[in-house]
Amino acid sequence: MQIRRVDFIALPVEDLARADAFYGETVGLVRNPQTSGDRWVEYETGNLTLALSTFGGALALGVSDVDEARSELEEHGIGVSAFCPGPVQTNIREGGRMRPARYADSGYTELERDLENRPNSPLWMDPVEVGERVLAGIRRNDLYIFTHREFREGAEERFRAMLASFPDEPLDEERADGIRFLLSNPIFREVQDRS
Repeated sequence: MQIRRVDFIALPVEDLARADAFYGETVGLVRNPQTSGDRWVEYETGNLTLALSTFGGALALGVSDVDEARSELEEHGIGVSAFCPGPVQTNIREGGRMRPARYADSGYTELERDLENRPNSPLWMDPVEVGERVLAGIRRNDLYIFTHREFREGAEERFRAMLASFPDEPLDEERADGIRFLLSNPIFREVQDRS
């Protein structure tokens, strides 16, 4: 398993207001204004989101291959899920503002300015609802956590196109036996068996 980075850390807290005051006022972290402060608070610290949560703790790692990470960590009782969000009412479009000065010349400055001026649509999902769906998916140990049902038909269409692109020929059993470890992963059958 190749870990590329730590993306998100949620620290469990009992007194959210007290912890928020400490990290925001004493430590001086910049709070994400999209978080309600009722059940959790997030701070953007460059490429890492630090959350204070009354839900409990969590760690989100950016990995190269979710399937591989899940297979390796499952035997240790650790769940791995791929989070696949649709449009969410967040301030992610303002990410350029939080970029450290040494990365200011990203090549995306003009695009980021255009994105900052685009308002969130009322049709986009509320971040609290997204958080609830993610939490439910983690508790169920879902391999994939999709937030929006609206993407299902498009995903089906894409996968049907992929299947239609395979050569129309008999399976070479000898070759298949030699590369069986590449052809499937038991986690896919487990997901299907739970459905």
